[in-house]
This record gives sequence, structure tokens and C-alpha cells, in this order.
Amino acid sequence: MNGNFEITILVNNVSSTPDLITEHGYSLHISDGERKILFDAGQERQVLENNARKLGIDLKGVDTVALSHGHYDHSGGLEALLSVGGSVDFYAHPAALSTRYSVRPERVKSNGMPPAVCEAVHKLPQSRRHWSEEPVMLTKQIGLTGYVPRVSEFEDTGGPFFLDQYGRVEDLISDDQALWLRTTQGLVICAGCSHSGIVNIVRHVLEISGGGRIYAVIGGLHLVNASHERINRTIEALEQLKPELIVPCHCTGAVATDRILEHFSSRAVIGASGQRYLFEQV
Repeated sequence: MNGNFEITILVNNVSSTPDLITEHGYSLHISDGERKILFDAGQERQVLENNARKLGIDLKGVDTVALSHGHYDHSGGLEALLSVGGSVDFYAHPAALSTRYSVRPERVKSNGMPPAVCEAVHKLPQSRRHWSEEPVMLTKQIGLTGYVPRVSEFEDTGGPFFLDQYGRVEDLISDDQALWLRTTQGLVICAGCSHSGIVNIVRHVLEISGGGRIYAVIGGLHLVNASHERINRTIEALEQLKPELIVPCHCTGAVATDRILEHFSSRAVIGASGQRYLFEQV
């Protein structure tokens, strides 16, 4: 055996201790003992930096950034990482840099990657920018899904997302991707916001990884605006996939989180910044 994977929730809407700052954002730090990966970077630079420092994680040691999608609450802290020096490989779907909006009757809001972060990404050497439209392996045991096919009939992006501020061109968030690990316990799936649908994500990981057992699902499930029917169908589908651990974070929503905790009981726990999870490497 080659030791453990360590997954730490760096940024989330709730925290496990009062010295960690909460925000509407999300970030994971993933280590296999050699590779140090940041999966998403939260919304605010100071939140990412504070929480990393409090948790004993040196951002200068990060060698890989993988972006689940280009929304501000997953990419805003990136400037912090790209400004600390070192050689960082950046992975994202090319659509992650799109200009995009959340359009509601009462408010139109830009929700894309902040301009300063886009600029920092463009300043990276071309050899350090990797566009993951297709599945890609970061290591022999850690992969990115690339584009996730939208197959299930009950899952959608989860919000009023558009590519224009007038709400005319729907944003299908084609850049949404997840990270997955192959462990001795089974496959561990880390989702950002699951705009492509968590059931679609899990089934896609099973396909591209060669199959096996789903051990854990960690991350935002974006059920905050979901109907009771969608929540119930998501739970039913996850039950069929039989994960041993579900950690709903960030955008899952209180109603969906409560239903997941109720249904899966000891197999589910609310995600909070500061939590660490160890999985044995293959």
C-alpha cells in the first residue's frame, strides 16, 4: 500500500471550528503524500488563506489546481494561489472562463469567474494550462471527469443561469466536472456544485473509471432549489448506487441535506470546513 489520500474541506458554508471563516464558497485540498491538489478555491482570497493557515496547509505546496466550474464562489480565491509563486498546473473545462449571469426577476447578477482571476489564469505559461473537456488523469489514481453527459431526465443545472444578462441564452454549465479517486474502499467522488446532476456525475465516473464500487460522494449537490420530487429521485438513485459515505456541502440546501441525513442515517454527515477524510490508496 502507498499510504492515504487526505481530503480536507478548506472552504464551505459551515465550519467545524470557530476559527475557520465560512462563506458561500467551496474548496477541497487533496493530497496523496506527494501531489497536492486544490479542487476549487472558494469565493474570497482571505477566506482560503485564513482557513489554509489555520489547518496547517501551505498553499505554496499546491502543485495542481482543478476547477469544477467557473462560478465565482468556486474560483474567486484562485488569485491567492496563483500569486504565492511556484509551479502550478491549472485544469478546467474551457467554458469555465465564460461570461455568465444569474437572472432573476428581482436581480441580475454576474456569477462568472472574477476578471482578476481570469487574468491570472491567462498569465500562466501555456504549458501550465490544461483544458479538460474530456476525462483526464491527474495521477494514476486521481482523475477528472471532463464534460459530464446529461442523461437523467430529472436533473438540471439547478438555477436561472444564462450566458447573457437578459436571460435569453441558457447557460447549461457545460464546464461542470468532478474529481474522483480510486481507493481500496472503492471510488471516492468529489463534486463542486453538481450542475450536471450528481446522479449523472456518479454514473459517468463509473463508466470512465472502469466500474467498481462507489464508496464516498463529497461536495455540493446543488439541490437548494430542487423540488421534493427531484430530491426524492436523487436519493432513490443514490441508494441504488450504494455509497458508504455521503458528505453534502455548500449548495446542497437545508431541505435536501436534512432528507439525505434522514434517509442515509449514519452513512451521511454534513460537510464542514476543517473536516478531514482519509482513504487508503490502491
